[in-house]
This record gives sequence, structure tokens and C-alpha cells, in this order.
Amino acid sequence: MLSYAAMLSRTLLSLASIIPYSLIPPTTSPNIPPPPPPPPQVQPIVVDGDLAVCEGGGGALGHPVEYITLKGSGSKLAGICKYCNLRYVSSGKIMGH
Repeated sequence: MLSYAAMLSRTLLSLASIIPYSLIPPTTSPNIPPPPPPPPQVQPIVVDGDLAVCEGGGGALGHPVEYITLKGSGSKLAGICKYCNLRYVSSGKIMGH
């Protein structure tokens, strides 16, 4: 003979298989803080030409120098630093002209 706890467990397991997951209310805990807001979007840095140089800023707290070739079509050239995710766009001007 099954104990009451075993019967209850089997009943709950069988109900869980027929109740859609979307109908199960979310559980919340008062001890878990809400997630932080997303970071603000940083405006892309405009550079002349099709090459950007990023060192992460902050002097010794930056990252290795990264030379970024801006890619795209026409005057819509853009690139992203692989270390700090700063975005660079071309102003459309050609260096030295």
C-alpha cells in the first residue's frame, strides 16, 4: 500500500503532465531582488576614414590596442571593438583629402 505522500506525489506528477506550462503561476521570493535595468545604449563614435583604433580608455585599465576596419557599403561604414563592444561609424570623409 502506498503512503499518503507517495499518492500525493504521483497525483501532482500526473497533473503536471496535463497542465500547460504557461498556466502555472510564476513563483516569486521576497529574498530575490529584481534584475538590474539594462545598461544605457552608448552612441557610436564617429571617425574619419575606414579605420578606427580602440584602446578601451582608462589608461592602464583599458585593453590592448584594437585596429578596427570599418565595413559596410558607401558612407555607412561601421565596426565594433571585440574587447569593449564600443561601436564605431565612419563620417564619410576620406583621410588626407
